[in-house]
Amino acid sequence: MIKQLCLLPHGDEVLNPEDPDVSEIREIMTDCGSRHRGETVIVISPHTIRVPDNISILYSERLCKGDKCYLTDRALADELYHLAKSNGLPVIKVNYGTDSGELSSLPLDWGSEIPLSFFPEARNVVIIGPGREVKNRQLFRFGYLLSELKGDFSVIISADQAHAHSYDGPYGFSFFAKTYDETVKKLVKENQLYKLLYMDRNIVDRAKPDSYWQLLMLAGLLKKVRAEPKRIAYAIKNYFSMLAADYELKI
Repeated sequence: MIKQLCLLPHGDEVLNPEDPDVSEIREIMTDCGSRHRGETVIVISPHTIRVPDNISILYSERLCKGDKCYLTDRALADELYHLAKSNGLPVIKVNYGTDSGELSSLPLDWGSEIPLSFFPEARNVVIIGPGREVKNRQLFRFGYLLSELKGDFSVIISADQAHAHSYDGPYGFSFFAKTYDETVKKLVKENQLYKLLYMDRNIVDRAKPDSYWQLLMLAGLLKKVRAEPKRIAYAIKNYFSMLAADYELKI
């Protein structure tokens, strides 16, 4: 059973407690992490291993960044993999080194590391990377299937929003950045993320978010799980934007 659901950013700025621009976002991330009670955390991240045309499930025994390591919940990863496969979805398990043991290890990406740093009790994880070539309906369906997993788990949707807010940024400026962000904020507040299925892909391509694909999975999950955002915060930092939402589950 899903125990917690949070939409969280992964910009380095959220790690700075002195930054007033992200204070509300940090509060949401801190609140989410403080409620975690040690169950497995499923993280859907845009920056982990991405396999073209597939949804990757990291299957190495350990996921590490420096001295900090998490253990993959392989039982939950296997259950999710077989569930997705049986539903005809393009999913693949990714390992490295050895089948098991200390050498079965992959790097923890910053899209997972940063939100997980607010979850001090987290030990076991399942990291998922949606390929950007995967069809919208398939991403939506995958999110829907998350609700059918057994056992207790939390879900972090790791996502930063548009990356084209500044002419000085690495991706340049686009008026579509504001269009994309305003649409996402509205749909999160109204709990109608399924409408992203029909968003003009020109807006996505020009706004350059790293959230669209994860949000489609979130939309699928919300189709099955009764949950509403109880608190939302948004900020633009330099050239990109961040949005955090803490969902209240209706059991």
